[in-house]
Amino acid sequence: MLNIYKINSYIVSKISKKSPTDIFTSYKEQKNILEEIYKKDFDGTYFSRSYCQYLCQKKIHKQNYWFLNFLSFFIIKFLIIFFKFFPKKIIKKEKINVIYFGIEKTIPKKFFRYKMKKFENHFFLTEEDIKYFKIDILKKSKRQYYFALKILLKIAIYRYNIEKYSPRIFLVTSEYSWTSSILTEFCEKNKIIHINYMHGDKVYYIRDSFFKFHRCYIWDKHYEKIFCELKAFEKQFEIVDYSTFIPEIKIEEKKYNTYYLQADETTEDINKIIKILKDLELKTGYIGKIRCHPVYTSQRIKKVIPIEMLDLEKNIYYSIGMSNYIISKTSTVLYEAYIMGSNSIVIDDVTQDKKNYDCLKALKWISIFKPHQRLSKIIE
Repeated sequence: MLNIYKINSYIVSKISKKSPTDIFTSYKEQKNILEEIYKKDFDGTYFSRSYCQYLCQKKIHKQNYWFLNFLSFFIIKFLIIFFKFFPKKIIKKEKINVIYFGIEKTIPKKFFRYKMKKFENHFFLTEEDIKYFKIDILKKSKRQYYFALKILLKIAIYRYNIEKYSPRIFLVTSEYSWTSSILTEFCEKNKIIHINYMHGDKVYYIRDSFFKFHRCYIWDKHYEKIFCELKAFEKQFEIVDYSTFIPEIKIEEKKYNTYYLQADETTEDINKIIKILKDLELKTGYIGKIRCHPVYTSQRIKKVIPIEMLDLEKNIYYSIGMSNYIISKTSTVLYEAYIMGSNSIVIDDVTQDKKNYDCLKALKWISIFKPHQRLSKIIE
């Protein structure tokens, strides 16, 4: 069968106008959108949580929703017909307690006591699933077929893993997905616990609104306050100590000032960063290093960075430990450095718009409320 999930992702990527700077939409603007949707559409059900989260994302992500809904209508028809008339048999495997999706690095340690396996990205739907989708989701979706399609695809993936492995827990990183609340309901119907675990830093961002899991692991009470303000279900949160994710390391001396890249740097930004690090080397005696993002830094950007300035340390915690200044715009690395006891955390307010600093403060970004310095002050 065609991989509809990948086809959908490809089409969305081609017509999407989403930008990393969406996160800098002002607190006031996001708050107004959230409250308006909450008053008009929220009724406390799993469906309304997912639908309200979708509406929030629709407001801040610039996509051609008319085209997405048009296309999704036909994909839904195809999927329902396919699984209704061409059912396939799933060969059951050994029971797995925990099926997980996301990076292993921030999975709470207690789950490693169980048999675990990564989600398999295949599809299956039963007649009962199709009935549930038609009555409880599609019928209520007000012709928002793209909203409904993504839920159908996720249900199909969950069902495949249920039939194959009979899990007790789905462990995911999906607070950002409007499918998450309805999937919690789907898990309840199948007597499975739906758990979310934190995998990256968070600010007040209505993309992450309204969600409900049976449990949601977070790193700090600060995040609970943000999520509750975003109308997420209040009684799902449990704090896990982030230091448990950091291995014990021994660093004899600091050698570098390290800049940690993210997703949106331009060639011009990189050239600015190189100059700043060279100036800091003269000022502090520490060699300048640039650490690429493991996923988002493109080859085009890597080619701009002098080879001798590339931070190639395999273990990021050694990289942090060996760094005098730990510099970034909004990277989770800054929070990790704080947990590791660094007193040289530097927020870059030079290569990004200086207004972003105040915006991030309004959006309750945690690193702004921890001890830090501003890059603009250091290079004066």
